[in-house]
Amino acid sequence: KMAREVADETGTLMAGNICNTNIYNPDSQEALDKCRQIFKEQTEWAVSEGADFMVAETYTTLGEALLALQCIKQYSNGLPAVVTLSVSRNGLFCGTSVEDAMQALEKAGAAVVGLNCGRGPATMLPLMEKAVNKVKVPFAALPVVYRTTEEQPTMHSLLNHKGSKAFIVDMDEFLCGRTMVADFGRRCKELGVQYVGLCCG
Repeated sequence: KMAREVADETGTLMAGNICNTNIYNPDSQEALDKCRQIFKEQTEWAVSEGADFMVAETYTTLGEALLALQCIKQYSNGLPAVVTLSVSRNGLFCGTSVEDAMQALEKAGAAVVGLNCGRGPATMLPLMEKAVNKVKVPFAALPVVYRTTEEQPTMHSLLNHKGSKAFIVDMDEFLCGRTMVADFGRRCKELGVQYVGLCCG
């Protein structure tokens, strides 16, 4: 309700949101049914409060992203869906390439496809550059604001000065500066990326 009020006051759009679960298992009908129920419930909540579009984000497997998209299409009364994936050090957990996953989501009816979370600007950009021209729908890019590297490509893989995992309590030293974020935004513009933001951390 608060989000709808703010959107109305500011002339902006309000998004409903569903994200990955920790129970998705493509080999378990029980798990699939539970995921479907979760996505249905959250989508219907968003619709009841007047969402303008739906965001399904942070999926690490194509299968769960497609299931979320299917539920949005079934229960959102026709709201457009933005669907974004989070890519680990070794790629999507399902083994599908990012480019193929974007095309599959577009074919399944996503209004916008793209990437969010996990990777900082430096390690999300190479994935974006390969995938953005593989789809006709707008592309989304929402990295975390950490200086990830080729050796440590996700925020979860960053190591602190002692060689220990920095995530989640020791991330300050890896924060991106404003100039780095601005450079990322300019590169997105050059690539034709139309949906740009920053993710959690």
